[in-house]
Amino acid sequence: MPKTFYHDKLKFEALGYSAAPTPADDPELKKDVDARLWLRLQRILEQAKAGSFKDMPTVLDLYEEATGAMFRFVCSRMLGDAGTGPCFSRMIQQLKDAGGDDPNLSIHHCSAFRAAGFLSSVPIILGEYTKLRKSQEVAILPLYLSSMLETKWGRISEGVRPKLLPAYKRIVTARYDKLKERFQSDRVLVYGTKRAGVVPYARMLLKQLGKSAFEEAGQNFLRRRFEASTGINCTAFYKKGVFQPLEAASIIEEFLESPDAAKYENGVRYFFGHRLPD
Repeated sequence: MPKTFYHDKLKFEALGYSAAPTPADDPELKKDVDARLWLRLQRILEQAKAGSFKDMPTVLDLYEEATGAMFRFVCSRMLGDAGTGPCFSRMIQQLKDAGGDDPNLSIHHCSAFRAAGFLSSVPIILGEYTKLRKSQEVAILPLYLSSMLETKWGRISEGVRPKLLPAYKRIVTARYDKLKERFQSDRVLVYGTKRAGVVPYARMLLKQLGKSAFEEAGQNFLRRRFEASTGINCTAFYKKGVFQPLEAASIIEEFLESPDAAKYENGVRYFFGHRLPD
C-alpha cells in the first residue's frame, strides 16, 4: 500500500485523518492486492467525514474481503472511530462465530471496541483474552482493558499467567461492576475510569503533554480520539515524528476556549463533529 496512507493516515504520530486521499492512479497503490478495496474505503471515510454513516457496515465487508492484515487493521480503526450500532452488533457476532480461532479478528475488533469506549465491551474483551491468552498476539488486550478500567497502567495492564487467570478475571470484573454501578449502566463511554467524551479527551490530552515516552501511547490514542471526534487538523502535534507539546497545547486550548466545545455532549460519540447514530 502507498506510503501516504500507512505512514500518515494510519499513524497518529504523523498526519492521522488529515492525510490526503490516495489518488486512483497512484503507481504504488496499483501494485497492492487490496487497492480496489482501499479506494472504496476512502469513499466511505469521506462520506463519514461529511456526516453520512450509512455505508459504515460496508467496512466490515471490505475487512472480510481483504487479503492484507494491515488493511484489516485500518478497517478496525475506522470502525472504532466511526462505527455504528449495527457494525458493533455484527462484530460481536463474528467473534462468537470465530470461537477464539482467529487472534487477528479478536485484536482488531477489540481495538475498535476500546476506541469506541463502551463499558459494555469490557466483558467481550476479557472473554477474547481468556480464550486466546496463550497466543502472543493478544498481549495487547490487557492494555485495552486497563485504559478503560484504571487511571494509569496498573495490575490489569500486566495480563496474567495461566494459573492466576481466575483471580485476574475477578479483578477485571470487579472494576467493570464498580463502574457499571457508578454510572447506572454499561452503555456509557469510559476512559481511565471516567465518563468519556470529546471535551474530557481534550482535557486529558492537555494534562498528559510532556509526559514520559511510556505514556505517549496514551497521548497518541487521545490525539486520535480528539481528531476523529472533532475533525480538527492535529498534524502540528508532531514534526518528523517528534512530539511538539507547545503546538499540541495551543490547538487543544484554542478548542477548549471556543464556542465549539460546548456543542459536544459528554458521553456521546462524534466523528468530524457529527454525532454518531446509536
